[in-house]
Amino acid sequence: PYDISMLTPSPAFPPRIAAALGIAYGLLPVFIIACIAWEIGVFIPILGGPVAAILIGLAVGQVFGQRKEWASGKTFASKIILQASIVLLGAGMSLWQVATIGRAGLPVMIGTLVICVAAGIVVGRALGVERDTRILITYGTAICGASAIATMSAVIGAAGPAIAISVTVIVVYNVLAAVLFPMLGHLLGLSEPAFGLWAGTAINDTSSVVAAATVFGVVAASYAVVVKLTRTLAIVPLALFQTWFQNRGLPDGEQKNTAWYRLIPPFLVLFLV
Repeated sequence: PYDISMLTPSPAFPPRIAAALGIAYGLLPVFIIACIAWEIGVFIPILGGPVAAILIGLAVGQVFGQRKEWASGKTFASKIILQASIVLLGAGMSLWQVATIGRAGLPVMIGTLVICVAAGIVVGRALGVERDTRILITYGTAICGASAIATMSAVIGAAGPAIAISVTVIVVYNVLAAVLFPMLGHLLGLSEPAFGLWAGTAINDTSSVVAAATVFGVVAASYAVVVKLTRTLAIVPLALFQTWFQNRGLPDGEQKNTAWYRLIPPFLVLFLV
């Protein structure tokens, strides 16, 4: 008796109301997938709700395609809701915990960051990967996935194809990591803190880090998020370095400069608050 398409934005609505309805309509499939995934996670704990949601989402995308009327809702879920959940996770921790976890994992994070950036440059050149794509995949892998790619693409002025290829590569490995890491962690007999350090260091995007670590355990999730957010801060010095590297030798009028504080994700600050 009801036409659900009436929820999609319409010229008859004021712009803000139309935008809100568009988000609500796009959130419907997200909500349905989340409910189904939650039940699957209850019955199959080793798989977990977050990983089940990723797999169901892939299937839904394959069957229904990338519908433009879902786009605003998907973006709202993957950005605002995800970041809000991380901020709320911070409300259950103390600054002492955050500092302790971050300090304990710092040698591992710095070591893997240096190795990853160096390996990306060397291996990328050896494979003949185009310059912009090589830089974006390297920073996306070393720091924080698609967010690092978005930041660095603005710094180096990357073209659309390089950005699309880089994001695709990162997404593929994110999905594989979210699915495989919890199983591998159990096979290796890792403790929750050890798995959190591993997931926060080795998985690219925050969403996949949260998915994999939440499946493994509550403590693992706390460790993984702190390690991941600490690692995300590396985007500030590396983006500034890349900006300097791009600007060297250029006349003053052609140089691009970015304020360092604009590179810090706002949700990271809110997490600490």
